[in-house]
Order: sequence, then structure tokens, then C-alpha cells
Amino acid sequence: MKHIILIFSILSVFTQLNAQSQIMVHVEDAISKEPLIGAGVVWAETKIGSATDISGMTFIPKPSKYPSFLIVSYVGYQTDTIEISTFQAHLHVGLKSSIVLDEVEIKAKQKDNFFKSLDPLKTEVVSQNELRKAACCNLSESFQTNASAQVNFEDAVTGAKQIQLLGLKGIYVQNTIENTPSLRGLSSSFALDNVPAPWLKTIEVSKGTPSVRSGYEGITGSININYKEPEELSPLYLDVFANHTGRLEGNLITGVHKNKWGTALFANGAMTKDKKDRNGDTFYDQPQVGQINLMNRWVYNGDKMESKFMIKGLHEDRTSGQLSLNEGQSHPYKINIKTNRIEGFGKMGFFLPGLANRSIGITASGFWHDQKGKYGLNNYDGVQGSFFGNLQYQGIIKNTNHSLFLGASIMYDTYNEKINSTKIERVDIVPGLSTEYTYKYLEKITLVAGLRADFPNHFKPQINPRIHFRYEPITGTQLRVAGGRGFRIPNVYAENIYMFASSRLINVIEQPLFESAWNTGISVMQDIPLGDIKSKISIDFFHTRFTHQAIVDIENGHNEVQIYNLNGKSYSNSFMTEWTITPVLGLDIKAAYRLEDVHQTMHGKLLRKNMLPLHRGLFAVTYKTKDEHWMLSGNLNINGKARFPLSFENSQTTFSPISSMLNLQVTRYQNAFEFFFGGENLLNVRQKNPIIGANDPFGSNFDTYQVWGSVIGPVAYGGVRYNFKNKKSNQHENHY
Repeated sequence: MKHIILIFSILSVFTQLNAQSQIMVHVEDAISKEPLIGAGVVWAETKIGSATDISGMTFIPKPSKYPSFLIVSYVGYQTDTIEISTFQAHLHVGLKSSIVLDEVEIKAKQKDNFFKSLDPLKTEVVSQNELRKAACCNLSESFQTNASAQVNFEDAVTGAKQIQLLGLKGIYVQNTIENTPSLRGLSSSFALDNVPAPWLKTIEVSKGTPSVRSGYEGITGSININYKEPEELSPLYLDVFANHTGRLEGNLITGVHKNKWGTALFANGAMTKDKKDRNGDTFYDQPQVGQINLMNRWVYNGDKMESKFMIKGLHEDRTSGQLSLNEGQSHPYKINIKTNRIEGFGKMGFFLPGLANRSIGITASGFWHDQKGKYGLNNYDGVQGSFFGNLQYQGIIKNTNHSLFLGASIMYDTYNEKINSTKIERVDIVPGLSTEYTYKYLEKITLVAGLRADFPNHFKPQINPRIHFRYEPITGTQLRVAGGRGFRIPNVYAENIYMFASSRLINVIEQPLFESAWNTGISVMQDIPLGDIKSKISIDFFHTRFTHQAIVDIENGHNEVQIYNLNGKSYSNSFMTEWTITPVLGLDIKAAYRLEDVHQTMHGKLLRKNMLPLHRGLFAVTYKTKDEHWMLSGNLNINGKARFPLSFENSQTTFSPISSMLNLQVTRYQNAFEFFFGGENLLNVRQKNPIIGANDPFGSNFDTYQVWGSVIGPVAYGGVRYNFKNKKSNQHENHY
């Protein structure tokens, strides 16, 4: 560890000594504070200059003498000449609009979802406009048109959901809120339902081991969500959603931004009151849920310091189980889960004086999560307190082609779980150090090499190298290669909540240790111009190989949950190809195919992962009329056969049928209002008997895990959104 600290110190000093040759310049609109892209920055009486990037930022070498004059210009704005008498590492310039030009209206169309072209990680950005194409009320419903990620029900009674990436459960994904670890630990089974989609600005889905910057977790990729900023919000936003099965949800959002400060309030209420048993198995077809979400966030953007603060609270009450008794039953099988959660984070960044492009960032976040659950005859209660702190330094080495990141973090988690009468207490403390070097050559090459060293209190230190490489040999062709190691500390009970909703006996053969895996991947993206038609194809392959893993084995033939550590092979191979095309203005088409081959060794046998289709397909279409008043969208998800687990004595290998899910929606834009209506599962694909042993829920063969499809059938829904627009908010409003 001493050697790592010494290396960090030497690199930091080297960075400081070389950064003094550059001045960082931010150029923005003097009134709206919007960044000006492509503004010219040049030293007077020289040819030394540059242009600002998408964030309105550029770097220019320091002048050969003082005083010198910096000329900043932009089309449609008054040119500004600034006298620089001493070295300044960071310079903000606000340009005023020119009064001599006639008005020019420029319109541009940003894709509703797109890949970050310059990011060395394969990162797909899902915007708020993309989320509006479906009945998207929370994060779990935000991936209907995403080909990389899939959200599945964990069982047929609790409503617990897990996201899948590269064929593996979402516990192997690094879930972050604005690049801060969150949605982890005890919240993993229901966290996706607890994030309202209208609050989100973007969702960023990255495949492969993520950057070392945000912590040690993350094996298959990362999902980062960004909440809406106060300056992007109108004074009032309201929406209401309802469907015919008794679900009702609403949101209220308001934001204020003045000078350098901004604040926003978010409120969400949701309930599902469906009390129907459509398939006659005596069980609720879906849980009854009542939920309240509240959040307040603050931002400050100054010349030398930027900061963000957020606090969020959640209360949820979830009920499911039997509606009526079977013959011979004396009492019903009931499920009740109550959750209370409060979380917050604070982020502060400082531009250090005297040196260009050198900054320090401080992040602190934490949450308290209390979950109490009754599952038939089983009780599972859990409380988690968590804190994450991160100190980061970032600077350039000589010029902007070379940059260096240094970080020191600590993750603290305390768990207090109770399974029936058994108490389990654990405290995890994981301090860590990280460094990352980035090399850029124009827009052709980006190389990011990172290294993390973490020191868990319960097991040996973990060294995780990670590398990401992007190369664009010709315009329109992008090659990415990634590889690295990740690890995590499992929470087998909270992450497999389905085990309590069945009659399986929990048999802990070995206490789980840590989980670690190597992930490697390659992807190619190619633009295919067809005249004026825009088209793109993407192909990627990722391989994940576990070296340590906690095995939760229900394939033993004894209707047990056997928990032990991996002894053998465990791996995932994921291949995906995706094609997008815009044949005419306003019409976007996406088609994708994904193959996921996942195997795991259980009790000496290498088995294909159960309840995971080998093949998946997606077809999505969106059409927006020229007058921008109507949008029609639809998506068809196709799932191949999935193998059922071998849970019971004398079980035979069987598979689910090929299934599909067709969803359609129509949206009408009318001034400040949006009206939408649509339907889900319009092909009426249903699993008639998702619960095994439903006639005897307290018997030895009761199992709710083997669910592959909907029980409800077609669902009709509709809603309205209202967004009050003033002059300022119109600058940020963009349906298209």
C-alpha cells in the first residue's frame, strides 16, 4: 500500500508541474449561461487558438508574455477582447448576443437514445424523450426499447424485479445515481420500482467493467441515472397515469434557478389496487402496492466551485398472496413487505487556482434502508446503513492529450438481518485507492487505463485493473476493446428474495465470501449511409469468467436453497447485434438480436442458467409527424425458450415456450399538454400457471420462482402530462 501511495504522490506532483502551460477557458451565453459550442479563442496578433467543445470548454497555451489579449468570438455574438495580465488557470467568458444580425432559427434533432461516440466504454444514453414512448412510470419499466438490458420478475407473487446485463443478474451491475453508488444491498430486489421515471434526465447503460472512479463494484457493466437539473425544469410539471388493472400514479415537479443557485422539488405517489385472480389459482395476479417518493435537490455553479446536494425519502407498502382459500386450508398464504428509506448525497468540485485543468472533487453519500417482510410462514427483516466517501483529483499532464485521475474512497455498510428467529449482523468496511490515466489523440484514439486497490475488512486486498480502448480508423467506424476485473460482497438473502416466498428449506453449506470475475469485450459500430438515409449497425461480444462466486443453488432435486461458494466454472458469453435506421425524417426503426450463453457449476455439474432465454429479439418503431403534434411508438420483445430449474426429486428438463410482448402507444402534443394512451402485451401472451403447488401453499412443493411471462394479459393505459412553460424553460424544452 505504501508503494501505491508513493506512486500517487509522484504522479500528482508531475501533473501539477506540467499543467501550468495551459489555460482552461469556458465560453457561455452571458444571459442564459448556455455553453457556446465552437466559439473561437485566440491570442491577439498570433495564430495560436482553439475552439470550444460541446461543454463550451477549451484549452489554450499560456501567452509568451504578459500582458496579452485574448479574443473570444462566436457567430451571432459580440466579440470580446480580454486583457490577461497574470497567469489564470480557469477563465469564464460570457458573450452577449449581437444586435446587428437578423434573427436566424436553427433546428437540430438529437436522437432519443444514442451511443456516446467519444466514450471508450460502449455507453448508450436513454433520454427522457425515449422514456415517454412507453408506459414508463419507474426505472424498472425504462428498458422496453433497450436491446442491452432486460428486466424480469424474480417470482410470481412479490413483484420483485431484477435487471439483466450480459446474461447475469443486476447485482453484478454497478448501479449509480449521478456516478455515486446507490440501489445496492438490501434494496436490490425492489429498487427499480422505487425510482420514478419522470424524475430522470437520462439513463446511461455501459457494457463491460466500468471505470474505477465510482467504486469497486461492477462486473458486467454500469447503469447510471441522472436526475433532472433545476435549470432544466419549468416552474410546474404534473402528470397522471392510470391503467385498467387499478394502477394509478402521479408526479409533481417544480424547479427554480437564479444566478448561481438552483433547487428542485420532486413528489411521486403510486398505488396498485388490483384484486383479481384471472387464472383461478386463488392468488393475486399482481401485488397491491402503495408508494410515496419525495426528493429535494440543490445545485450551485460558481466560477471556482460547483456543488450538488440531494435528499430523498421513500415509503412503500406491498401486499400479495391468496385472495381465497383452497379446500382444506385453515388460513391464507399472505405476503406483506414494508419499506422505509432515506438517502442523500453531496458533491463538491473545486477548480484549483494557479494551474490549468486541475480540480479536486469530494463526494459523500449514504442511506438508511429498513425492510420488513412476511412471506407465508417465513419472515425476513433487514436494516442497512451505508456510507460512501470519495476524494478525487484530476489534472492534465503537459497537455490535454494526457490526463490523470487519482482517488481515495471508503465504503461502509452495516447489516442487521433477521430470518425467522435467526439474526445475522455484519459490518463491511472497504477503503480503496484508484488511479486512471487517459490518452487522447484528436477524435481517433482514446485509451483509459485504470487500477483500483481495495482493502476489505473481512478478506484479502483486491487489486482490480481495468482498460478501455476506442479507435476510429475512418469516420463512421468505431472499434472498442475493454477488459478488467471487478469484485463485490454478496447479500444472498436480500438479493434472492424469492427463496422466502416458496417452501424451499434454506441450507447454508458454506458462508459466502466475496465474488470476483474477469470481463473482456469487443464492439464495432459502423455508420451505413444510404444516400440521405441514416443507418448504423452495432456488434459486440462480451465474456465474463468468475473466479469467486456465491452459489444460490435450487437445482438439487430436494426443493432446497443450498448456499455455498463456487467450486468449478462459471461464465457468461453475450453476443448482440443492433441495427438502427431513419428511412425518412421522423421515422426511427431499431432491430436487435441477443444471444446469452450462461453456465454455472452446481454440486459438481456445469448447468446452463435456468430461467434465462438463450435467444432474445427486439423490434422498435417510432414515428413523429412533421408538425410535431403526434408520436406513434411500438416495440416487440421476443424471448426464446428458457430452462426450468431441476428443483424437485425426479425433475425432468423442461423449457418455457417462445414468448413475445407487443406494446403500442400514441402521444398527442398540444401546447403545454401531452396526452398519451396505449396498450401492453397486446398479443395476449400469458403464463397460465406460474405458481407450482398453488393448491397447497404450505406444502412441500410450493414454488413461485418459475415465472416467464405475464399473468394478466393485455393492459390498457393512458395519461396526461402538463408542463408549464415560461420564457426561460422554453430554452430547455425539447420533445424531439
